[in-house]
Amino acid sequence: KVETSVPPNSVEESISSKETPGEQTNSSRSESTSGDDPILDKTSGNRNQNQPEVGESSDDSNLPSSDGTQEPVGALASQDNHGTGVTEANDTLAETEISSTKKLTSDETSSKAADTVSQDESGDEPEQVLVDYASKISGAQILEKTHSIKGASNLLTGDKDKYSIAPCEDKKYVVVGLSEDILVKQVKLSNYERYSSRVKEFQVLVSQEYPVPNEEYWESIGTYEAESKSGEQEFELEAPSWARYIKFRFLSHYGSEHYCTLSQIKIHGSTMLQ
Repeated sequence: KVETSVPPNSVEESISSKETPGEQTNSSRSESTSGDDPILDKTSGNRNQNQPEVGESSDDSNLPSSDGTQEPVGALASQDNHGTGVTEANDTLAETEISSTKKLTSDETSSKAADTVSQDESGDEPEQVLVDYASKISGAQILEKTHSIKGASNLLTGDKDKYSIAPCEDKKYVVVGLSEDILVKQVKLSNYERYSSRVKEFQVLVSQEYPVPNEEYWESIGTYEAESKSGEQEFELEAPSWARYIKFRFLSHYGSEHYCTLSQIKIHGSTMLQ
């Protein structure tokens, strides 16, 4: 037989190394209690000076971001400042555009005012719009005419497709009641028909009353001769006169057609107020 001798020290070491889990835990706890607690120093009962107070934040502390990573607080503040800067820049740009628009509008107004002043200083009279006081729209009407004239009311409408017509050999006249009392200065006759005879000589008479007691109440303000052409012709009165009623006598004609036509009569002048 071969006897193996084991040194007594080796046996004790093996026994001591086979401690139970509870003993190992207790040993770990004893080691932890023997060390310094990072939060509370048990030996002194005071808080560790390296640990910040609750609610305090250090410059190097991090905050979690939306993707789970941590970003420095300084970076977040930088982003907020950047957004605020963009908003302020946009507000400044909008204010600049508004001020520019106001300045442009002010310049345009000043320019228009200067143009108006320059026109007034130049002494030129503003262009006046001629009012047709023999227009049916303004209130004029045909009061009397020769029986042979057909379509006499067309003389006051201004429609080029309509006209008055009468046999050329008959005596022809028409009385127009103006829209108001005016100082008659100009007469216009228009004829747009090609296949008819045209008015050549005509007489203009005026009156402040209608009906008149007799023909002597009509005051003649001139006899005029028109040209043998289509379109509108103007006649400046030799002696402007106040009138409310005007009588036209057609004395002669151009052409050999049986019928004479006339498209429109216009009367221009100024009122008492003007």
